[in-house]
Amino acid sequence: MGRFKKCFRCAVDFVINRFGVDPNCDCRTMPGPLCIRCECGGLEQDCPPLPAFQAAEPPYSELASLYAGYAGSYTVQKAEGIFMFCSNTEKAALRLLASARTDPLAYDAAVYLLADCVRFNFDVPKPLREWGFFALTGQIKRPKQGGKYPPALIWRDQAIVSMINDVVQYFGLKATSAAVDGGESACKAVAEGLRLMRLQPDSYPTIKRIWQSRKKQKIVPIFIRPEQSL
Repeated sequence: MGRFKKCFRCAVDFVINRFGVDPNCDCRTMPGPLCIRCECGGLEQDCPPLPAFQAAEPPYSELASLYAGYAGSYTVQKAEGIFMFCSNTEKAALRLLASARTDPLAYDAAVYLLADCVRFNFDVPKPLREWGFFALTGQIKRPKQGGKYPPALIWRDQAIVSMINDVVQYFGLKATSAAVDGGESACKAVAEGLRLMRLQPDSYPTIKRIWQSRKKQKIVPIFIRPEQSL
């Protein structure tokens, strides 16, 4: 039994609310982009799902900025059961450059990390300084990308699964439905919420497939895989 009344329409509004926007705003009933209030609302939450959807879209510039931050992250245990997330620019540079010859997003993330250091007047790690010279002068080329970049979908799909789980838990809806259109299932509610948010994917079959494949192991790029806590 869910925490709230079993209501499909309420579940759709709940999904929209997860993006930090008002589900009753009139902009969702009109063609074109969302209003500025709704566009900005999704970025004001502590952990909004919107960046995960933006990172999944080519040319993956949002994903490159995320990779630049994650590449050097590690955890430090401060006390029993208490951990602190830290970031090390030197570590990030080494991990990204090790993959930059073959992975186009590692290349882009390394460029982003270099630009970030210059912008905020941080010390540029020596390996990144050397590499940056050759990259900016065209002596090192960005690896070619054949088609889509599958790892880009990992965070987006995790966000979708999380929303489906919440709808099931809070509203008592079944995750999927035998109906071709999804009936009033949690997957259908999430699909409808994404459609109203002008985000992809927004079809029931695709959302259902993501839900049903949630336990399959995802291949995470080696340069952002979690490292052992220090």
